[in-house]
Amino acid sequence: MAKDRSKRRSAPPPPSAWETVKGWITAVTGPWTWANLRGWLLIILLVLVVRWAWIEPYKIPSGSMEPTLQGDPGFMQGDRVFINKFHYGLRVPFMNARLFYGAEPQRWELVVFRAVQEDAQNKILIKRIVGLPGEEVHIADGKVYADGEPLEPPDHMPDIEYTREATLSAEQREAIMRQAPPGREGDYLREAMRRMRAQPMRYGILPDERYSVTPEGHYFVLGDNSANSIDGRHYGWVPNENILGRAFCIWWPPENWRDFTGFSQTWWGRLLLYGVPVALGAFIVGNLVVFRSWQMDRAAPAVGLKEGDHIVVGRLAYGWRPPLISAPLTRGRDLRRGEMAAYFEEQEDGRSQPMVGRVTALPGEELRMDDGLVAVGEQPMNALTPAEDGLAAWVQTVLQANEKQKKRFRAADDEYVVLVDEAREDGGTQPRLKVVARSDLAGPVRFVWWPVTRWGRPKPGPPETA
Repeated sequence: MAKDRSKRRSAPPPPSAWETVKGWITAVTGPWTWANLRGWLLIILLVLVVRWAWIEPYKIPSGSMEPTLQGDPGFMQGDRVFINKFHYGLRVPFMNARLFYGAEPQRWELVVFRAVQEDAQNKILIKRIVGLPGEEVHIADGKVYADGEPLEPPDHMPDIEYTREATLSAEQREAIMRQAPPGREGDYLREAMRRMRAQPMRYGILPDERYSVTPEGHYFVLGDNSANSIDGRHYGWVPNENILGRAFCIWWPPENWRDFTGFSQTWWGRLLLYGVPVALGAFIVGNLVVFRSWQMDRAAPAVGLKEGDHIVVGRLAYGWRPPLISAPLTRGRDLRRGEMAAYFEEQEDGRSQPMVGRVTALPGEELRMDDGLVAVGEQPMNALTPAEDGLAAWVQTVLQANEKQKKRFRAADDEYVVLVDEAREDGGTQPRLKVVARSDLAGPVRFVWWPVTRWGRPKPGPPETA
């Protein structure tokens, strides 16, 4: 046993580059186990379901909606909006159809939709609904007319003069000149105009019924930057099935934050805006400093845990161990007998496997059998631990199994003897006693948080009822 301890205390070889990178990844993702992989897949699936059914971010690619939305294709440039995909009805995944229809799109709402033309430069677009199904729309004198009556935009919209031809504003010309290589400014300006005039304006312009009457189930959409927007005037009516959702806010950059639908005045809007970020921030800080979550990849009857249990481990009790740091920076408190503790055990492949065990012997103590009972030093363990938790019975089972080998389980300074469940070759588990260095201890097991039916502190029992 002394030889084993001397080996464990010898300086380990320096980690390889791969082991270092793997340690960084593990600090974020948790252990590389099938159970942990299933947990991450569940999280990814949940995120995908939320993006499909409820909320999805969208980046504004161009200036066609200025000044309402600032567009820029550059990295981290341009406004980002959130769209409510459930508002108009849930869509069939990967198809241009709906499972059911929700609210009817309303005039002046900002919608994100699939482009109706197959050769569109941007396949997903954002515009404002102006013409509704069945209306005869016509643009004249800077206004949009529906069934002969001029449409008056609401006060929250910018002043827009709707045009009947595409032009480049002075601001756009300056932006194109700045982006163009020296000597190529003229080419870039001509190319920009060519793209804008590639499709003539017909819808809402020509008096022919096929260009002026919005079909049922379709909408007429326009950009707020009317003179510099390729919109419904060029490609026509947008079917309801093409509409992905309603844009309800700008969420990035922070200085452009804006609420388009009044959701920030509702309870669910406040929850989304403030509750979710606060909860996420608290979870990240808590996971780095206060607690961490582990998932059991197999059952551990000796400590009262089942396969798939998600446990919360305190990070401060035994000393704080920052992410990517192998040893705790603070001392923390001493462990108590019977306490359920999590620790790291180095595997043959070099991985640090998280384990859970129960403290049976404190530093300087030795476990032994005395007249058929477990003794710790000069005292019987039955007198030191509650009978109902089964700790003494589990330890007795292990000591009796090791009696022929005359194994001794003694904790030196800054070591503890813990009761753990080790995996057998047949897939089951069996109780073992391990000597664990204090530096390998991660923290006490606080409670099981998932599944909900297992919520609470683990309740180990004697071997016959485990």
